[in-house]
Amino acid sequence: IYEPFLLQMGFLDRTSRGRVATPKAYEYFGLPAPGKDRLW
Repeated sequence: IYEPFLLQMGFLDRTSRGRVATPKAYEYFGLPAPGKDRLW
């Protein structure tokens, strides 16, 4: 039920793998985005 709102706000993206959180969502919640500051 929240998905349309989250998509509209730019917090979720539709991909072939399903729904994924966008960098905007990680920034909003103050979390590091996956893949940042990682060596591998």
